[in-house]
Amino acid sequence: MTSETHDSGSFQIVVDQKSFEWPKPTISGADIKGLAGVDATYGVWREVVGSDDAMVPDFEEVSLNPAHVARFFTGSRLTTQGALLPAGPLDWSR
Repeated sequence: MTSETHDSGSFQIVVDQKSFEWPKPTISGADIKGLAGVDATYGVWREVVGSDDAMVPDFEEVSLNPAHVARFFTGSRLTTQGALLPAGPLDWSR
């Protein structure tokens, strides 16, 4: 047994910086949203060290490893991060 698992055989995961125990070796995006208590329109991503984070679709099951804590985060699927703004001054009077 590692420090990330418990006597019940559950898996330790972190969603939006909150710890949860999960009883199965896989979890879906919809399950993660349910644990986090977020709106169904939100997206779920799995933190990946040294690479881009991986989106977890609602009905896709991802494997959990009892030797590691899986870390996920949720957020709006619609974002303006990286959006290109028009060149020149903006007219905010409209």
